[in-house]
Amino acid sequence: MKRFIAPGILLSALLLTVAGTVAVISRGPVRVRQNKYGSLPERMQPLRRQVILFIKNGKLSSAEKLLLRIRRIYQADHTSEKLLSKVFFLKGDLDKAEKLLRELAVRHPSDAVIRNNLGVVLVEKGHYESGKKELLKALELSADAFYIKLNLCHTCALLGRFDLASKYWKEAEKGKHISEIPEEAITRLEPESLSQKEKQWGK
Repeated sequence: MKRFIAPGILLSALLLTVAGTVAVISRGPVRVRQNKYGSLPERMQPLRRQVILFIKNGKLSSAEKLLLRIRRIYQADHTSEKLLSKVFFLKGDLDKAEKLLRELAVRHPSDAVIRNNLGVVLVEKGHYESGKKELLKALELSADAFYIKLNLCHTCALLGRFDLASKYWKEAEKGKHISEIPEEAITRLEPESLSQKEKQWGK
């Protein structure tokens, strides 16, 4: 006779194993003890990989639930916070995404992904100029990040600045083979769509 483990129980077990928690996860503050399997940041990596898998499979509610649990275990894990902002964005919770990203921007002013994500969220909310400013800040922090240039390409097109859209498209085209898009970054144009945009904006 086969026995099935409820997903919630399995998830809690995974969190307990990886994080070494000594308190019930669903109630009160979570206390964490160190164990022989590495530092706490290292033990968060398998959980983040599970989150990324949830996102890729469209299981956004599961991704959000796991990220909120990670936050309770390890509040200093701002990589997971960036992933949470992406999940909020993909779910259409733009106000939550903006609030979280503004808090993160204060704590981590030199993080290009945070600035990029905030810019994309603002653009999605219709604040094109404010979004563009954040994206330009992101580009200053990470000049080789072609995904930021993709987002600037999209934003400039929305503003009717097709000359700038074409400029950022060309720069992104040059850089897409030498850099990768971080899993926690939000993008509005995919690399494979660039050839189609070339016809719209000109070579």
